[in-house]
Amino acid sequence: MVSVSVIIPVYNAEKYLRQCMDSVLGQSLKDIEVICIDDGSTDKSPSILNEYVRRNPRVTVLRNKETIYAGHSRNRGLEMAKGEYVLFMDSDDWLMPDALEQVYKEAKHLKADIVRSRALDFNNKTGHTSRTTHNSIKKVPFFMFGRSFRARDIYWLLPKLNVAPWGGIFRREFLIENHIRFNNLICVNDRSFFWESVLKAERITFSKVWLVKYRTNLADSLIGSRIKHFDC
Repeated sequence: MVSVSVIIPVYNAEKYLRQCMDSVLGQSLKDIEVICIDDGSTDKSPSILNEYVRRNPRVTVLRNKETIYAGHSRNRGLEMAKGEYVLFMDSDDWLMPDALEQVYKEAKHLKADIVRSRALDFNNKTGHTSRTTHNSIKKVPFFMFGRSFRARDIYWLLPKLNVAPWGGIFRREFLIENHIRFNNLICVNDRSFFWESVLKAERITFSKVWLVKYRTNLADSLIGSRIKHFDC
């Protein structure tokens, strides 16, 4: 069985795509699959993805006929995934060395539906790395790490957590059985996914592992243009 399926929507990410892919394929956890969904890229992203497909049998690329945005693309990847757990990454972020194996072992040990882990922020303009309260889940008390909870036990903590899908891993069968999917809005589809998943999970755990480096201060990020999309 594949231990973890890493699902990565890709749209015009040529500047950062190789760093993202290398960080995933270089993990100490080898029994993974990487499913990239090219969302109608017009830059060199498709050719870069083709390079990785030729070099590594663990990489699969799906191509959208038209741009359908990250939420729908992640859903396509999830339907194809075979991993025991799934990680939804963004193509401009990258994994910390050996972090995926550590988080997977914690998930297996606690039989977790969801593991929420830590992320470092990387400022793309300054090159500075920081530990923000939100992404490094500083609001989680130290005694709650390495244990399992249901939403009703930690309802006071849930609004303080990072809702981004790259903030941890999910047990694939849990998502499939509960019909949990991303909505199809242009942006902020992660928030509804987060709430639906945590409210239905029987075992939510918190990990001290630094899993992802999250790239901030991107001029072409959807976060910066969210106000333009009334539906979001």
